[in-house]
Amino acid sequence: MKNRTNAKPKARRLFLENLERREVLAGTVLATLSAGTLKITGDAARNSVVIWQDADGNFNVLGRTSSGGTMVKAKASDPNPAVNNNLPIVGKVTNITFDGGAENDTVAIFSAPDATAAGFIATGLSALPFIGAAGRGAALALLPPAIVSGRVTINGAAGNDTATLAVNGGPTGVPGVPKFTSAIVFNGGSETGTSQNDVLNVGNTFANSLTATTYNGNDRVSLGLAVIPTININVGGTGTQTTDNDDVELSLTAALSAIVSLGAASTSGDGNDFFASNVLIANLSVTGDKGVDDVELFDVGVLNASFNLGAGDDSLEAEGLKAGLSQQDFIDLAEEIGPLPFGLDNYIKSIRGIPGSVSINTGEGSDEVELVDVDVATSLAITLAGGLLDTLAMEDVITQIANINTGEGEDEVAIDGLTATLSLSLTLGGGLNTVDMFDVATKTASITGGKDGDDIEATNFTASSLLSANLGAGENFLSLTTVLANSVSVTGGAGVDTVTIDGLTALNGDPATSLTISLLGGADVLSVSNVSTKAATLNSGEGDDEVTLTNVAVVNTLSVIMAGGVDTLTTTTVTAKTASLNGGAGIDTFNDDVTTTGTKSVVSFP
Repeated sequence: MKNRTNAKPKARRLFLENLERREVLAGTVLATLSAGTLKITGDAARNSVVIWQDADGNFNVLGRTSSGGTMVKAKASDPNPAVNNNLPIVGKVTNITFDGGAENDTVAIFSAPDATAAGFIATGLSALPFIGAAGRGAALALLPPAIVSGRVTINGAAGNDTATLAVNGGPTGVPGVPKFTSAIVFNGGSETGTSQNDVLNVGNTFANSLTATTYNGNDRVSLGLAVIPTININVGGTGTQTTDNDDVELSLTAALSAIVSLGAASTSGDGNDFFASNVLIANLSVTGDKGVDDVELFDVGVLNASFNLGAGDDSLEAEGLKAGLSQQDFIDLAEEIGPLPFGLDNYIKSIRGIPGSVSINTGEGSDEVELVDVDVATSLAITLAGGLLDTLAMEDVITQIANINTGEGEDEVAIDGLTATLSLSLTLGGGLNTVDMFDVATKTASITGGKDGDDIEATNFTASSLLSANLGAGENFLSLTTVLANSVSVTGGAGVDTVTIDGLTALNGDPATSLTISLLGGADVLSVSNVSTKAATLNSGEGDDEVTLTNVAVVNTLSVIMAGGVDTLTTTTVTAKTASLNGGAGIDTFNDDVTTTGTKSVVSFP
């Protein structure tokens, strides 16, 4: 990933199959008002109604068509439906409850002035399915809301049910800031062993809470322009379903807490999708299960976010994800605002930040994680777990603490621009792993290889305190190019290790404090060039080893230990105050170009 590219959102699938329901509707619904609760009760047929509020604040219940469709009655004993199949509700409506009964039911709740209402009456709900197509979040944001101060409850029961609503609790006197509807509850209905494809669309809505449960089937929940402090969405099935591939989209949404459970996708179909764009959520939790889960995040702001995708070949793509606020964010804010009275701008600059964290766990399976322009104030934790092949790509990521664990399997990690101001921990686990890091800056870096061999390359790597690498067993390759660090420590394993270090100084260009390399057993190859350090200790361990030192300046002591085996030490332009060069047991070859100002000890070399 040394050649940067601009990440682009993946093409979104057009989910029209669940929404294009053009059945011939039938049946009768009863609309009653009691103690402020407007209750709509359907029958076993396919009911479809619009509950709309007119310009005077009065509610109406409209059947989808004036003939041949859903009839609306105030009483079951009424011989005929309401005039034009539209029943005006007399009295104040505080709560709305829709009980659709069996079959495929459709309900919509919003407001409309007279002229607009006439258009909705003429066209019925035929336009509603298109709200669920591409760009549905933006379309939902345009729905005019109805005023419902209490609860909105949608009970779909058996069948493929669709609910579209826009509500709030009424005006507050502040333009654009309405009161909150107390709660929204959507229950798609549970039918064991049967797939029910339920849809919930919520747009232009202010509510205290949203609880949506869809159970079996290919379900969708979409939010567009919604301010809902508490969101709980569960689109998972009961485990007996034939298909359960679900989709959840949050667009232009703000919440204090959003908990999303995708459930277990079925083996057929394209799995579960979670899509979030332009949202602010204090605490976001997304949980998958077995099956394929795809998570896409664009311009998402959180304090804390966790993604646990479970087993299956999952993917997570995040661009413009921000978690928490750093002190630098407050400094930038104060400078943007400009001078404030009473020194408030200086106070803002002194705020140390608001902690933020992101945790990603993809579970078993071959998983893909891509992070672009991600800013996490406190900690970023990524666990890819097991899988035949996991991939992690990071570009322009900022955090304090970064912990990455690739788990078992052959994994690929590509990092192009990572700042972890306190620490970076990279644990590769089992499998033949490949790591490519470019432009990484941290205080303390720890790289731990697995048991089967790793290929690690780092260029333009800064570790102001310590960079340590433990390569583990297997055949390992480690290349460090242009490193700025106080200390560097490399420990090899029992296998064959190839270590290359080209360019090492401290941050300010002064010599690093120490360079320590211990390769243990195996026929190892060590190449060190263009290094300036106060002390260097190099131990190639047992085996037939090759050590090459080129343009190495050691302020104090250089120590080279070759141990047993047929070893070769080649030096070119090496300087030190004192040097200790020990070839160990075996037949060794030494090309001596080491210059010292003090003592030089050469042992076991010819």
